[in-house]
Amino acid sequence: SRAPTAASFRAPSVRAVLHPYLEAYRMVGQEVVVEAAVEVGVHLVVSIDVGADYFQSEVAQAVDRTQGSAPGGFFEPGRLRFGEDLWASDIYQVLMAIDGVENVCINRFKRLGDRFADQSASGRIVLDGLEVAICDNDGQRPQRGYRRVALHGGRRG
Repeated sequence: SRAPTAASFRAPSVRAVLHPYLEAYRMVGQEVVVEAAVEVGVHLVVSIDVGADYFQSEVAQAVDRTQGSAPGGFFEPGRLRFGEDLWASDIYQVLMAIDGVENVCINRFKRLGDRFADQSASGRIVLDGLEVAICDNDGQRPQRGYRRVALHGGRRG
């Protein structure tokens, strides 16, 4: 007999894990369909005024951490719900809570794609059904959303 290798162990898919639970609780005669989220990349351009006693580099790191898709970030997977509209006020709130941030201006706030208008004036990106806003800010995958941050004031370094 052959010893199993690490490559032979695969984690079960989300669908495989959910199937027994859905079958146990669904109503008889009712079909249950599991569909993937429709990821909507978001383009953000933000200007931030940094306090005179704070370093721009530290504020930039805090912005990346709070606006990122890593655990605890604004765009962390699972934080935003299906069809939940994206509000500029929520982004303002997160950014203004960072030590050293004195003022925030969102200059661009839109879904990716030329056919979508900038929503910085309305402060709301409308999402429907299975759509979920994402902004990974990964240069290798710009379709998953990106942001640009301009820092003004504060200390260099």
